[in-house]
Amino acid sequence: MSQYFLFHSIKSYTYWLCVMSSIYIYAQDQEDKSNSISISLGYQSGVLKDANFSPLNYKQNGSTYTMEYIKFGGHKNSILGIQLNAGFNTLSTDASTYFDTDITQVQLNIYYTKRLNPTVSKSAIYLGGQLTFEVKSLDWENTESFSYFAAHSIGLKGIYQYNVSNTIAMGASIYSPFIALIARPPYNGIDEDVIENQDNILAIITNGTIESLNTYFKLETEFNITYKLTESLAVKANIIFDYNTLYKGNKWTQFRTLTNIGLAYNF
Repeated sequence: MSQYFLFHSIKSYTYWLCVMSSIYIYAQDQEDKSNSISISLGYQSGVLKDANFSPLNYKQNGSTYTMEYIKFGGHKNSILGIQLNAGFNTLSTDASTYFDTDITQVQLNIYYTKRLNPTVSKSAIYLGGQLTFEVKSLDWENTESFSYFAAHSIGLKGIYQYNVSNTIAMGASIYSPFIALIARPPYNGIDEDVIENQDNILAIITNGTIESLNTYFKLETEFNITYKLTESLAVKANIIFDYNTLYKGNKWTQFRTLTNIGLAYNF
């Protein structure tokens, strides 16, 4: 069940990443066009407490993969971005290795920001909005114990970029939602709704409640550095810090760090 659940999440998110990229590439003005596609891989670590799944505190470690498409508007006055993250981790606890649990995480970000400062500056400040769709699935002993956490949110996105030289650029971004749709199972295990909708992943991950800042909080920051190898190819490294917590009902709290390195193709 868990592998099926997450396979279709990844498949769905990847499909929409490709669709949205194609639409925006086609729709944008060809003059002064600047695009970037990057693929990177790395390591993910953190801590997690899902009171719906277990009273134990867990540590998470494992791999992470990222695909991202970025479109700059004319004279770099705006940024459109589509980013897909997928992570395959192990949750461990000090209590016993017997409770080790698999967790798979998928997150799709779609954001648009406008530049606030003059284009003649070596640095750039952007502000706008972001849509985030994320699903996390916990599986112990082949669904002997199973849980999931889906959060689909909208909020503010800020980006800062600085050109150190002609070949090196640094950047930072921050995102925090003000409203989110949260979907979780009512208890630990596979309930009737999950079984009934096992062929309709969208119904499962959207069957939830609307939460605002007083019940759900998320803060995601990213720092990156890019080294240009050629006019079209660059090496890009980044680190993401993601904290999210749900105060309502059985509490969910997670803090994770994602460190990636990969290649970016600019065209």
